[in-house]
Amino acid sequence: MDQLEYLDPETVNGLNLYAYCGNNPVKYVDLSGSIPFANYFFKSFAETLVFGFNNKWLGRIDYSNTIISEQTADAGFLYVYSGSDFLNKKNVYGAGINFWDWFGIDVSFDTDINLNVGINITPWFHLNESIGASGIRVGGGVTIDGKSHDFSVGIGLAPIALVATAVIAIFDGGTAFSNVLSWLFGV
Repeated sequence: MDQLEYLDPETVNGLNLYAYCGNNPVKYVDLSGSIPFANYFFKSFAETLVFGFNNKWLGRIDYSNTIISEQTADAGFLYVYSGSDFLNKKNVYGAGINFWDWFGIDVSFDTDINLNVGINITPWFHLNESIGASGIRVGGGVTIDGKSHDFSVGIGLAPIALVATAVIAIFDGGTAFSNVLSWLFGV
């Protein structure tokens, strides 16, 4: 008899040898045999603005529904992805880490030049922050049946520029402001 016929599952600590990569070796890679790493995958964000406004220059106060084609909870411990946000017409590139199936961190960069950070606190509740060329945004939401319900508040580029100009004018004594006016209008 061959030695393999004598192999008992209990001799390998009772592990299911067919559970390699969470029973999905096509989607995951597990080099160490203990932590499944996700392969690269693609997400599509089908977002619907339910109410409010979302403006790059003024800011945002809105409630939206988003259907994501691939949930990060299924992505393994470490994952990388690219995606398309169809409502805002931008591409997203990101990576994340999942801990214990209820806590995760996701960092992404989009083609509108924004850095986005998301935190999954439970499989259904998440927070997200964004800073970049579209201003500053903070939001949160819940995921129910694969659909994300999000509320976001943000400050756009125009209010940020006004506040920055006022701060510079106050601390600079108006010199920088008058220099800009003279450059723009020849005053």
